[in-house]
Amino acid sequence: MTIISLGVLFVVMAFPLVVRLTYENEINNTALFLATATMENLIAADYDEHEKGSFFKEEITEFENYKIEVNIDCFHPEGDCTEDTGMKEITVEVFTGIKESDSVELTTVITKK
Repeated sequence: MTIISLGVLFVVMAFPLVVRLTYENEINNTALFLATATMENLIAADYDEHEKGSFFKEEITEFENYKIEVNIDCFHPEGDCTEDTGMKEITVEVFTGIKESDSVELTTVITKK
């Protein structure tokens, strides 16, 4: 009888953990989707439309609690970038709202055509 009791106890204790992990996975998948969509829109735009600097999108109508930060900077393979080299580094970070530190970040480099 003790083995059955331990088995039932394990299932009862494991169920909330599985539910929480599933919820967090769904939140992170949504953040990844938003980061990918934002990155694709930035890549599709003309190179000259991207000004150096960062901007923060505070509200996303369909997705509460998510915030998007985009940082655009010039890119130089050797690290020191003082002028436009024909390459720009774009970083998109989506904050999930679960915890202050939870976010998904994508980075890419685009070139002038």
